[in-house]
Amino acid sequence: MVALTLRCLFISIAFNFLYPMDLWGNQNHPIQLPQVSNLQLFDLENDFNAEQDSIPENLERAYKQYLENGDSLQAIRILNNLAGFYSNRANYDKSYEAYWKALLLSDEMNNLETKAAAYNGIGILYSLYERREEALDYYLKALELRRNLVMENLGSDLLLARSYFSLAIHYRYEKEFKTARNYLDSCYNVRSWDSIPALNKAFYDLEGAFLQYHFGEIEASIPQILQQLQIFESYKSQYLVVIYSFLGDIYYDTRNFEQSEYYYLMSLHAGKHFMKHLNFVPDVYIKLSRLYAKTEKFESAFESLKQANEINYILYSSRSPNNRHLLEIQDNYRIEKSKIEQLAKEKRLASLEHEQSVWFLKSLIFVIGMVFILIVGILIVRFLIVKHRAEKKILENNRMLEQKQSREILEIKNKELTAFTIQLIEKEEMLANIKTELKAQKKAAEGKDNRDIEKIIRKIDHNSNQYWEEFEARFIAVNNQFYENLKKEFPKLSPYDLKICALVKLNFSGKEMAKLLGISVESVNTSRYRLRKKLGLNREEGLWEFISKF
Repeated sequence: MVALTLRCLFISIAFNFLYPMDLWGNQNHPIQLPQVSNLQLFDLENDFNAEQDSIPENLERAYKQYLENGDSLQAIRILNNLAGFYSNRANYDKSYEAYWKALLLSDEMNNLETKAAAYNGIGILYSLYERREEALDYYLKALELRRNLVMENLGSDLLLARSYFSLAIHYRYEKEFKTARNYLDSCYNVRSWDSIPALNKAFYDLEGAFLQYHFGEIEASIPQILQQLQIFESYKSQYLVVIYSFLGDIYYDTRNFEQSEYYYLMSLHAGKHFMKHLNFVPDVYIKLSRLYAKTEKFESAFESLKQANEINYILYSSRSPNNRHLLEIQDNYRIEKSKIEQLAKEKRLASLEHEQSVWFLKSLIFVIGMVFILIVGILIVRFLIVKHRAEKKILENNRMLEQKQSREILEIKNKELTAFTIQLIEKEEMLANIKTELKAQKKAAEGKDNRDIEKIIRKIDHNSNQYWEEFEARFIAVNNQFYENLKKEFPKLSPYDLKICALVKLNFSGKEMAKLLGISVESVNTSRYRLRKKLGLNREEGLWEFISKF
């Protein structure tokens, strides 16, 4: 029975939190309850079995109107509100039916928001009948959907906070108070906390006070509950049945039986006045019976217990007309889904039977076609391979022939250049001899006018420079990339080093290089040695072999 007490409290809190706006005219009218001093029994004949007002009819009419207008989303929301109304009025069969209908429509529209609301409502109904694992499963489904909506920026994190709140209450009933506190803290950590209405925040704060009580902080919880009581008296009076009952529990635990009786009676008056949270009423009678027995008011204790049993029969007995279908858990949603799937299977089977007669022929044609395509493909590939190989061989032969011709032409040109250079060297030697003789004559004719001799010597020197420039021009014409490649590989080579490299490439001896450059053989050898160091050659590497690569 204690578990039932907690379950009733959870249902009342969860429903009023999920539907904080009073749809039935009591939003801003605080209750004016009389002072109570005696037990006032419910009229079981009328209070629980008669329709309270025209609200269900209006909601049903609105639901049909939205469907006719094609506004399925608003129709689903009306269904969820209608299911919540029936749950609050203890008509669980109709509540269950409305939630499953809303879930079916949500699936058809693939609307996760209304689907999450239906899951949460179904979880409440399972919780009422001690189906704890199923209830938790639906709460977690609702939470997962709302998390996905928030992550994709398609839903408000205020709805996510409501799912955290439902799980906090669930775990409090399971006496897993630390887990309950964690989920409640998650409510306070949502990004849009500042925009949550004050009434909604009051539900969170009230739940925090309840948890304080369960953690043994009784004295600290009472002021918090009384503070929230003022808010609910102003804005959500029908919820007083829950708060008054909880205050009655606290005062009972502190052995203040007079205050405890007062709040229990106030809870019953609130329930009878608003005819809401009727699932909570029988447990209040049980608590009163316990209190009267404790204070030796045995007649009142008996009447209270009798009322509790009769109301429990109406609300929860499997023989009650209100609950016979619910306890059978006729899962309309799953039945409908199963019917749809079965129909799809039957249609598919008929289609397969119709196609079976031509399947073999199609397969045979397909196989023959694939074989034909495969053979043609193989022949085409072989032809392309042979053609490619032949073309590649022709290109390779042409390339080798061109390279051979280029090498031969380069060798011929270099031979011509070598011959020309040798002629230059011979001319240079001849001019050097003439120059020597002229200098001797100049010395012999010392003191005479030697301007003609000086003029001839300068002309010889000028011709020597022209010879080198002509050589260099012809060398570059034959080996047009030689200097560029050398500079790219060895940027620190001087113009003089490049001259030495050019003469080495033509395989001139040191003596020939000395004559062409107008220096001694020793200077040439020194230049070659320095060049090897700049090129980074060791003793085993030949200078001509290295330079010939460029």
